[in-house]
Amino acid sequence: MRPLNSKLWNWTPDRALTIPIGILAGILLSGIIVTTAFLSVGTVTRFDQIKTGWLSFSKEADEKGIWISEIRGDFGYGGMIHNFKNLVLRKETVYLENVRSEFARLYRSIDAYIDSNPSQKEQAALAQIRNTVRLYEQKLPIIEQAMAENWSPKQLDDAVKVNDTAALDGLNQLEQIWRQDRRDQIASLLEAFSRGEQLARWAFIGMVVMIALASILFLLMHFLINRSLANAEQLKQELVARKKAQEAEKKLSRAVEQSPTTIAITDMDGTIEYVNEKFCDLTGYTKEELIGGTPAILKSGYTSDEAYSLIWKSLISGQEWRGIFRNRKKDGSHYWASTAILPLKDEKGQITNYIGIGEDITEKKQARLQVIKAQKLEAVGLLAGGIAHDFNNILMVILGNVQLALLEAGEAENEEELKHIEIAARRAQSLVKQLLTFARRQPTSPRKLNLVEQVSEVFALLKASTVPTIDLTLETGAGNGTEECAVLADPTQLHQILMNLSRNAAEAIGSAPGAISIRLSNLALEDDPGLPTIPDYALSIARIDVVDNGPGVPTHLIDKVFDPFFSTKPIGKGTGLGLSVVRSLVEDMGGLITLKSKRSEGTTVSLFLPSIQGASDMKAESSVPVGGREQILVVDDEEEIVLLLRRLLTRLGYRVVAYSSSQNAFDEFASNPEIYDLLLTDLVMPQMDGQKLIENVRAIRPDLPVILATAYVENDKVLDSISNFSVLQKPVELSALANTLRARLDHEENGYI
Repeated sequence: MRPLNSKLWNWTPDRALTIPIGILAGILLSGIIVTTAFLSVGTVTRFDQIKTGWLSFSKEADEKGIWISEIRGDFGYGGMIHNFKNLVLRKETVYLENVRSEFARLYRSIDAYIDSNPSQKEQAALAQIRNTVRLYEQKLPIIEQAMAENWSPKQLDDAVKVNDTAALDGLNQLEQIWRQDRRDQIASLLEAFSRGEQLARWAFIGMVVMIALASILFLLMHFLINRSLANAEQLKQELVARKKAQEAEKKLSRAVEQSPTTIAITDMDGTIEYVNEKFCDLTGYTKEELIGGTPAILKSGYTSDEAYSLIWKSLISGQEWRGIFRNRKKDGSHYWASTAILPLKDEKGQITNYIGIGEDITEKKQARLQVIKAQKLEAVGLLAGGIAHDFNNILMVILGNVQLALLEAGEAENEEELKHIEIAARRAQSLVKQLLTFARRQPTSPRKLNLVEQVSEVFALLKASTVPTIDLTLETGAGNGTEECAVLADPTQLHQILMNLSRNAAEAIGSAPGAISIRLSNLALEDDPGLPTIPDYALSIARIDVVDNGPGVPTHLIDKVFDPFFSTKPIGKGTGLGLSVVRSLVEDMGGLITLKSKRSEGTTVSLFLPSIQGASDMKAESSVPVGGREQILVVDDEEEIVLLLRRLLTRLGYRVVAYSSSQNAFDEFASNPEIYDLLLTDLVMPQMDGQKLIENVRAIRPDLPVILATAYVENDKVLDSISNFSVLQKPVELSALANTLRARLDHEENGYI
């Protein structure tokens, strides 16, 4: 085999070619170096642009966005405007404090924004917002004056109305400028990315040409280019991801801040780290006052320390707790909150914080109490209706026989014992009337009453029944128009009101020396103390004060004294109905009752009633029984009452035919109707009730006078169909029975006795 030609192995390029190749290599190397330098400089420049744009995007836009969000939250209809409207409508001090706090936060946000050196358009928009806030702030003295003078909501709204359109337009302009800045910055970043990508692609094309001559350099440049593109893409993805995270975080933050429930987060020691706006609005505290403190600031004393200890043990063990707290606000008032407290755990399951979520259920709680109160009233009504009929019939027999015995006793030795029996029966009768009145089941007959006469009559009774250690005084306000002051009221109810208040005062003083004063005065209508409505007939307002110098009512019990069944007296000494009945009666008269008391200084109970001028038009009833010779048909299913009425009427001179069966009574009447001059009947009877008996009798004798002597009238509509009649409420006074008989027989007007 022939060896290779050594000349081939020793062959070298012609020097003529070496120089061009060297030059070409130098040019290529220089091109690579220049290209590399160009790409490096361009890449660094693009990264600087991205960095600069990113810093601007992250810092400036975020700060302005936060300020704008704070201004909108504090200014908008969920913030200052909302509280301002509530302040105008409700005139409550808590809204005044909320508005002032929001003014301070608005000024802080606006000043911070101005200090960031914003554009002229932004400064102009901020000036519009500040001017509007200042206008609202300037209205506060007017509101305080209105609160002091009790302006009407419309009058106050007209006085403090502010046009906030310019401020809202300025706020919208700030948001538009902020969004436009964000879009411009994002566009700048995307443009930098786009230019970087274009630069990389052109470099790649250049490298393709040079790779044919310098693969090593090509591979190096290819590596650098791919690395640059990867970094740029990664940065772009991170930017998009961060933007999405920021949007999600803002949504979550808005949801928490605008939540209708209170939210608070504490550390493991119970130190508050975060509260939302609802928490501050409900409690009255600011975030600065709450953060760094503990939830103990809300303690009201209604939850024991042992209960709090159990809650902590449950939370520390990793269990959630749910229940109801009665918390105290900053102003000292209380509210009910349905609360859930949960441990917050990290990815390892370790407890890092506690979160408390609460709902204000004060209104629900009050509504439930009202339902319970209504159920209690219904129960009392059923009780009163159930016992009134039978109990009053029993009292009728007792009192009637006592009155007969007193008439026959004369100066007998047992007269005093009989009077004691009568007093005890009257007290039982008064208790039944209180129950019926409280349950709204006692028929009333309002009349025009001279107030001075009525008060003087009650005062005389009090003087006779009050212990000598109590000094009783009556001030009728002579010379102030009270002599002609009259009210429309049921005389029995007005008597009951004054006696209840006076007896309460006497019982409060007890056996110790003391004084009770009843004062009567006449107020002008413009001095209205807060009556629900003032009737058209009213020319003034009558005021009655019952004042005692007893021990007074404790402050924490003043709001409860008018509640049904509430009593501070020992068991067996009081029913808890007295003041409840009084309030019900006063409100039925269209009036108002107030109570003021201080410990060791006594109590003043004030009645305000619409009054008219003029003396009473009531006809005075004669206390001397007036009899007659007419024949009376008496019907009652209780034999004891039938016998009692027959004895009473016979003693008055009347001829009496009495039956305990309504059917037998009607059969007897139908056989000879012309011999009877009046029908005296009970209402609730078996077989044929009083209403049906009257209808059957009137079908035969339409002109026959009728008297209903009933222990209980459940429905006034029963009486609407009856004419030429009177109603006697059992137990019946002998004088009332006699006078009513004569009134019916003499064809006077209908009415209740």
